[in-house]
Amino acid sequence: DMNNICAVYAHPGHHADFYPDAKKLHLKLIFDRSDGRVLGAQCAGTQGVVKAIDTIAAFMQMGATVYDLAHAELCYAPQYGSARGPVNIVGQMGMNVCDGLLDIAEWSEIVDAPKLDNTVHILDVRTEAERNADPIETNAHVQVIALEVDELRTRVDEL
Repeated sequence: DMNNICAVYAHPGHHADFYPDAKKLHLKLIFDRSDGRVLGAQCAGTQGVVKAIDTIAAFMQMGATVYDLAHAELCYAPQYGSARGPVNIVGQMGMNVCDGLLDIAEWSEIVDAPKLDNTVHILDVRTEAERNADPIETNAHVQVIALEVDELRTRVDEL
């Protein structure tokens, strides 16, 4: 059923962020939300792309699910990979969708909000410097709530 096809997107570092020169990956995982079966992936970046796609492709050949990706034991050495690497991260995101813990809002829902007379609220957890460098455009139908990720636990009542 095409309605069960879902995608999650993550932008982690290609290795541990505390180790110098971590480069961002832009990773998309496509899966069936009814059973978690991995259907495909796309990745862009300057480092770590081949590792991420090769890993997901090997799992796909074995009929893997997002649960398998989430729990995969992959290389951990700060200069080569994180304790929770990009493949694990998209697997965990997909697992949360399949388990009903995470609802996905597609970009088209934001674009179509004015047509549907809806208001979209975006929780922006970036730092002030990150928000200033790449602001999210707002209008009458798109409102941004800026709440830095490190403050979420102490300010959750504001949401």
